[in-house]
Amino acid sequence: DAMCGACHKPYTSTEFDKSVKNTHMELYKSAQLPNVFVKFLEVMDTNPGDMPTVKFSLQGKNGPIHPADMDRLRLVLSGPNDDWDFYADEDVGGAAVPDGTDWLYTFNTPLPADAEGSFTVSMEGRINVDIDDDGEAASVRDYAENPQMAFAVTDVVAKERRMVVDDAKCESCHVNLRLHGSNRHDVTYCSTCHTANLVDIQDVPESVHMKWMIHKIHRGADLENGYVVVRSRGTYDFSNIHYTGDLRNCDACHVNNSQQLPLPDSLLPTITNLAWWTPMEPQAASCLSCHDDDSSAAHAYVNTADFGVEACATCHGEGATYSVDKVHAR
Repeated sequence: DAMCGACHKPYTSTEFDKSVKNTHMELYKSAQLPNVFVKFLEVMDTNPGDMPTVKFSLQGKNGPIHPADMDRLRLVLSGPNDDWDFYADEDVGGAAVPDGTDWLYTFNTPLPADAEGSFTVSMEGRINVDIDDDGEAASVRDYAENPQMAFAVTDVVAKERRMVVDDAKCESCHVNLRLHGSNRHDVTYCSTCHTANLVDIQDVPESVHMKWMIHKIHRGADLENGYVVVRSRGTYDFSNIHYTGDLRNCDACHVNNSQQLPLPDSLLPTITNLAWWTPMEPQAASCLSCHDDDSSAAHAYVNTADFGVEACATCHGEGATYSVDKVHAR
């Protein structure tokens, strides 16, 4: 032990060397990286059927960045914000047009002809950077955050999607959480793709709707039937995941009392091919994603009318005898 400090000093000014601090330094903290930041400024041509034009700035801590210099710069359209079921992504590449110090990009994909309410534009991106890695040249990816901006289609004023969970709460456990090649690291951005109708590629596809997927992953080993997702890159079995907190504490993730019943009427049913029935109404999908036993399914099923209205809030609504807070009391 007495010799470790000869190489592993507490700190030096050379990034990525063998010092304790720099060996464990996250890339995003490096002074050599530009720290890409995109800010949405305006969305134009937003009527139903239009091809929206997005005005944005693209900066790093050392100044402006040209979109063509990005290894990836992908813009995403999602909507309606009541509950997303439309998704379109396009790689900007060199197609952005300068507008002073800002940039304009026009989507090739039109908004739906029947689009209503408000939609959202969001972004993922990265840039390749050559760095000095303890005296050796290396190339690394510097990832941008995932900004979002709501814009009105038929609304008078743009209405943002409701905030269900807070990314800061996710990162209190998953420090600097990054997925899908590290391009996606904001939980609200994840929801633009993981919509109610998204499924995996099994013969009988499993739902990867955000709430269904995240509840099941965190429930993990406590599920009765497990949760397995198949992607082109492999099979992911979450049946051995053990949540280190208390699953009864909905506030560990949720904000704005978003776990309370009833849920908004605008939410879409979830495609649940491997569950008891499909599609599953929004409140049942929220609860049965964790409580995946037959008795809970039967209870939810018999309390859902043939025309799709759920009676859950009668007993489980705020202040009710078996409210969410009471049945999850610790």
